[in-house]
Amino acid sequence: TIAIGYVTFLVLFKASQWGVNMNGFPWETSWRLKSTFPALCGMLALSFFIHNIVITIMRHNRHQHNN
Repeated sequence: TIAIGYVTFLVLFKASQWGVNMNGFPWETSWRLKSTFPALCGMLALSFFIHNIVITIMRHNRHQHNN
C-alpha cells in the first residue's frame, strides 16, 4: 500500500506541474514530451512489476485467511 500511495502521489504531483489540460491548442502543435517522461514511464512499469511480485507472494502463503 505504500508503493501505491507513493505512485499515486507522484503522478498527481507531476500532473500538477505539467498541467492536465492542453490549453485549447491543437494536438499537433501542443504535444511536447518533457525530459522527465521516461522516468515516469519507468516508475510506472516498476510499480506494476512490484505489484505482480506482491500478488504472487500473497497467493502462495500458508495462511490465506491472514491476508
